[in-house]
Amino acid sequence: MLSLLPDALIEENVTTQHRLRIAVKRFRYRVEYLAPIASNDYKSVYSVIKEFQEVLGRLHDLDVFRGIAQETILEQTLLDSVEKSIADCRKLLFAEFLKLQTADPLDEIGRRVRGLL
Repeated sequence: MLSLLPDALIEENVTTQHRLRIAVKRFRYRVEYLAPIASNDYKSVYSVIKEFQEVLGRLHDLDVFRGIAQETILEQTLLDSVEKSIADCRKLLFAEFLKLQTADPLDEIGRRVRGLL
């Protein structure tokens, strides 16, 4: 997960962001096993992990939708409009990802999880 983070913080690296989403998802499932023995801070740490996964998932959904639009929309003006809307939404979501990384750095989540025990 941590090896993917630097490249995922570059907006154009959509494949790395998708790979990071999968890694965060797996990490989240592993952290769920700690719930019965974790300290009181578990819910806040878990919610940060979940939020990363959700933002990265929405970014990926937009990328998938862009591909579908390119394959199915034949009229170029309409396709351009759809792609612009997707790009605008993606830019906002990526800013949300960066804001989350600034507020609760993903590269510090492991330390926070270890602190739950």
